[in-house]
Amino acid sequence: MKVWWRMCQRYNEARYRRAVKLGDMAAAVRFQSRSEKFYQRVKRGRK
Repeated sequence: MKVWWRMCQRYNEARYRRAVKLGDMAAAVRFQSRSEKFYQRVKRGRK
């Protein structure tokens, strides 16, 4: 299960980097916030 969580987080981070590279800041912010929300949800689930 832990591997699946990490894969999803890395996917969102990769989408963020690609959006920044293409200059689409609206998409970059969206993917970054999605990645952060995902990370917070995982942390809450492990407590």
